[in-house]
Amino acid sequence: MQGDSNEMNDRIVEEEILSDAEGGADVPARQQGGISEIFHYFSEHAGTDISNGRAMGRKIGVMQEILVRKYLLQSQRLADAVIFEPGLPGYSQADHKVEFVLFQPVQVLEFRLGDDQEVSGFRLRLMRIDESSQGNLRARFNVSAAGFKTRTDFGKHLGPSNKRVRELLKSARLTLRLSDVTDDSARVSVLNLSSGYVRASIESKRVGAQRFADSDRLGAGIQTIEKAKQAALVAIDADLLLNNQVIKALTPRGERRRYISIVVLGNGVHWTLKDIHVLETYVDHTFLMRDEAIIRYADTLRRRHRAQQDERADGESFKDYFMRYFGGMTRSLADDFGVLPTDFRRMEVIIHESGEREVVYREAAPSLIEILEGQIGAYDGEPTAMPAGVPTRSPEQIG
Repeated sequence: MQGDSNEMNDRIVEEEILSDAEGGADVPARQQGGISEIFHYFSEHAGTDISNGRAMGRKIGVMQEILVRKYLLQSQRLADAVIFEPGLPGYSQADHKVEFVLFQPVQVLEFRLGDDQEVSGFRLRLMRIDESSQGNLRARFNVSAAGFKTRTDFGKHLGPSNKRVRELLKSARLTLRLSDVTDDSARVSVLNLSSGYVRASIESKRVGAQRFADSDRLGAGIQTIEKAKQAALVAIDADLLLNNQVIKALTPRGERRRYISIVVLGNGVHWTLKDIHVLETYVDHTFLMRDEAIIRYADTLRRRHRAQQDERADGESFKDYFMRYFGGMTRSLADDFGVLPTDFRRMEVIIHESGEREVVYREAAPSLIEILEGQIGAYDGEPTAMPAGVPTRSPEQIG
């Protein structure tokens, strides 16, 4: 009984008041038994339950990643610097797949239709801007380099679609990103993929409810501590390589670090004090995404689904629509849902004089965007030429 009591005392429970989008009234979060408001929401509106909700849970995980992506891309400085789902190098020589890695840009250029400019040894001419099947703008460039000529499309915030262009860039340890695009202009950032240019990584972690064996009790089980340990290991391995340090825990709080690690957690009701303490020891910053952000986004999609049903006769359920909507972080349909700074709460573990540990939420600055913008070096977010003396090869020589 004592163990159960300690576990309950350690459990982080969000005491949020969430808005009922249908009736407009405020209703208390229904998190009895350690189950989040998200679980109740999708049970009510998508007909999911503990027996059939695993696939839905994976889609909600993608949804969380997309919300983080939407938030980061509100900053042009971060849009110029971010790559989605790359490999993060570690001291162990493992390549850790994380959701976001930010690099120090070495060149950023603006193109108008018809403009021809040199980009790190490649000649690019902006030929066309149109819309992809997902509803996002994309740009087509003619590309030439050392007797090689071709064309390639760039999806917004993505790299070149042409495999040969990607391979040529990779051989120079480079990649290009269409960091912004309008009806008649495009912005291209050049990122050096060498380890010396890595400035930050972000992992998105969430856990869903599961039914314990031989019981009707629901909860996260051992998922949270295992995911916390996974994130901690990635942070340590990257720290050893990129900061030449053993662990973040040895760095005085507030001291600037060339590379930082960030974890964004979802479904906050499941994460225990022990989980957060592991993350706080080895990860630079831990943020919690509010359940309310997921629910607001789902409500937006429910409204879109209802509007489409008025024009269609196939009777597609909201659950099927939701599953189809999220094809992946970079393959989902375009929408204009707005993510707020307050959708993320910075988490810290403090230790009282009595020795009692407590998770506190830092609502004040710096925000997630502000922390990351501070990592992108002497760069003001405006188009720039290649800085003098910046190498594009031989990562071993990069400080």
